[in-house]
Amino acid sequence: MSHDAEVEPNCLNCDTELQGKYCHVCGQKGSAPRLNMHDFVHDATHEFVHLDGKILQTVKLLVARPGELTREFVAGRRARYITPLRLYLTFSLLFFTLAAILPSKEDRAVIFKRQGNEKLSQDTEFERRIERGLSKAEKDADSLPQAVLHNLPKAMFVLMPMFGLLTWAFYRRQQRFYIPHLYYSVHFHAFVFLLMSVYVLLARVVPARFAALLLLAAIPYHFIALRRVYGGSRAAMFGKGLAIGMLYWMIVAGVVITITFAVLYNL
Repeated sequence: MSHDAEVEPNCLNCDTELQGKYCHVCGQKGSAPRLNMHDFVHDATHEFVHLDGKILQTVKLLVARPGELTREFVAGRRARYITPLRLYLTFSLLFFTLAAILPSKEDRAVIFKRQGNEKLSQDTEFERRIERGLSKAEKDADSLPQAVLHNLPKAMFVLMPMFGLLTWAFYRRQQRFYIPHLYYSVHFHAFVFLLMSVYVLLARVVPARFAALLLLAAIPYHFIALRRVYGGSRAAMFGKGLAIGMLYWMIVAGVVITITFAVLYNL
């Protein structure tokens, strides 16, 4: 029985008359009103192969050619890749999941060492609550890092746009609109979370301090990606890249410190 012969003349989604295999209004493929096993197998196979191919092509470009994925999206060549936000969410979720289920003593051991019996003056409610949080963190070394890690995903949705703003500030002549810089930021952070995911796995095989060397790959990646996306001389790329990196890590440090104090305040 021919499957195509059963296709309705109008789109089942928006009722527009079909002029080909796909509706020119909503994009849905023409189909029969009754679903059968052929439809299920075809859709499942198509989606799996199509998505799997997209993921492999996207990740390959992300890792092998820093900045090229951003160039592709800015140029409008997007259908062949998964979206930047989906890519970021995939690798960030992978990292936070691995960090939660594969904790290592080296990663989570946060020990507060005070000289003598030094404590905060506790003259204010803020100091009293921070002191109480520090005391709890000293007794349970896992409580603080776990709470900070829990809040980092939310913080990243503030940090990523900030990183985009920094690249816009230094490269607005090359690209005056903000969204392409945000694309660059999302792709860069997706790569960093991929690195961190590999680090979590590697740290279970070798000492964490050696596995952490892998994270240094983010530094040359940043510089190479900047030049590929925005162009310019090597000297200009190095100067701007260094400034962006230093400013961004100051912002990151400020956010992490803020989160840490907020966690201590509420412990």
